[in-house]
Amino acid sequence: MTVRVIYTETQSRAMYFLVKNDLYNKITEIDLNTITGGDDSILDSAELNAMAEIDTYLRGLYDMRKSWVRRGTMRYAGLIQHCVIVLLYHVHTRMAPNNVPQSRIYDYDNTIKFLKAVGEGTYTLDLPLLVNSTDPLENPLTQSRMIFISLQNESFRY
Repeated sequence: MTVRVIYTETQSRAMYFLVKNDLYNKITEIDLNTITGGDDSILDSAELNAMAEIDTYLRGLYDMRKSWVRRGTMRYAGLIQHCVIVLLYHVHTRMAPNNVPQSRIYDYDNTIKFLKAVGEGTYTLDLPLLVNSTDPLENPLTQSRMIFISLQNESFRY
């Protein structure tokens, strides 16, 4: 199987969910090139880490696989914003772990608080909901959920 990556004017390299211009709402191009040394593979790695971290908070309610494949204007703006914040935090901690700007730490902490609240159901996002399925391969929730029933002691554990 051959995979071709097509570049557009707004996307100078292959990112997974974000386009490079998304980052410029939170950081200048000059500053981004300074902290990455112009190495876009650092951004690729940080984006995958950010996506995985966001998944841990949202995958119990939302179908994140469907969310990450959205392109262009079909992407949820809040997800873009939070992904950029987490990505930039990871880039800064990788490049200078003892010199992360306070604004990055503040944004990251607030994003994590928000994602936790979404995961707990306090807030909702306009993302595809996770479809409940009895097939454990289709629903990751059922893979880890166990129900213990003890009829000998007449006690039930869920």
